[in-house]
Amino acid sequence: DATANRFRYQWVCSAISCCALLDDKADIEEVFCEHHEDILLKRRDGKYIGVQVKTRDSTQPLWSASDEIVLKSFARFTVLNLQFPDQFCEFSFSTNHPMQSRRNGQDVCFLLDSIKSHANYDEVERTGQTFIKKAEASEDDTFESLKKVTASSSFPKLRDATVRLIGALSEVWSRAGEITYTKLDEAANKLINACANAASLSVLEILPAYLSLTSNGLERSVCE
Repeated sequence: DATANRFRYQWVCSAISCCALLDDKADIEEVFCEHHEDILLKRRDGKYIGVQVKTRDSTQPLWSASDEIVLKSFARFTVLNLQFPDQFCEFSFSTNHPMQSRRNGQDVCFLLDSIKSHANYDEVERTGQTFIKKAEASEDDTFESLKKVTASSSFPKLRDATVRLIGALSEVWSRAGEITYTKLDEAANKLINACANAASLSVLEILPAYLSLTSNGLERSVCE
């Protein structure tokens, strides 16, 4: 049940991201679930934002730069940045849990800000270089990818994620003011289910049946 709850949390966060599609002020035109990253956002200029969603219980320690999960996440960002050059404008490590904030070698946000303030790896302070060297890729490749990384602990807590989604939906959906809270909650849950289906590729269960009912179904099936 705990594992299922965390998967659902990720779908809720994806649904919250989808609210940007209804916001004329936002720069997002498409949202992908479990495609290269937990959440992949496509901007109107064609560039992408890769988002990794990480959760921790309140009893666990603060996120720090030495956490294996943090290092693996940033290593993955580096791989994506190399695989798809010039296509990613940002990577986001997004979590529901606070981060260490002592402005030292364990402060993730402090290290990222320090890296972004320099033009190349050789100019980075020793603490930043030590952090970069922990990655599996070359120092220069890791440096270039980390310049695009942001880290945020502003994601909702595990227990109030759906409420946060309902709030976000009510702010950007033009019909929200015309319906009851119950209907708004229903709409939010349908959006969560849509993200769950997108993340699990449930469409693949329907596609074979659909193709068999169409003309030239076999040829189309081979093509698909």
